[in-house]
Amino acid sequence: MPCDRVARASAEVALDLENYLKDDAKMRSLIDYLRKTHSDANHLMRKVRFRGSRVEMSGYAFENLAGFVNEIKKWTARENQLRVLGVMQSLGATIIKTVMDAQGGVAFQCRIKNIQMSVHVDINGHLTIATDNGTFEDGKKLIEGSLRAMQSAGVEISGVTAVETHKEHAVMERNRITVNAIPGEDGYHSH
Repeated sequence: MPCDRVARASAEVALDLENYLKDDAKMRSLIDYLRKTHSDANHLMRKVRFRGSRVEMSGYAFENLAGFVNEIKKWTARENQLRVLGVMQSLGATIIKTVMDAQGGVAFQCRIKNIQMSVHVDINGHLTIATDNGTFEDGKKLIEGSLRAMQSAGVEISGVTAVETHKEHAVMERNRITVNAIPGEDGYHSH
């Protein structure tokens, strides 16, 4: 299936939990979130250490904390998604549609300066940002500006790919074959 993206780039978004959670309100938000699935969240938090964006466990076997750590990962993904969304809104984006996928990723469509964009942040922090209309040059400027704004707002971004047009679309357009079909006695026949 061809992709209609005019310009596209991807990156990794990380959250330095060690520093982010020094803010008491953010730590309370995490603990409140964890209490929904773990009544002993306060106790379990003593067994978890944050080193940058990594979560480390001590005093318990991994199996005992795996579900708890997974919930921390989900909360972290949500925080990253909200931060990206907030930056896009600060750039003047009008949010058209937001969808959460079954794995915890969030995709939203927005419009900035008459260019429609699609932004997706998955649960592992993989960010994809693409323009759906306009020229490649305008899309490239908008994507690069959005990524710079995210970094300026404190969103940690790494592994940024170069902005490119989606190659599959260009190849499909060059190799398009039209097949005319006419009804026959046993169905449709191609000519």
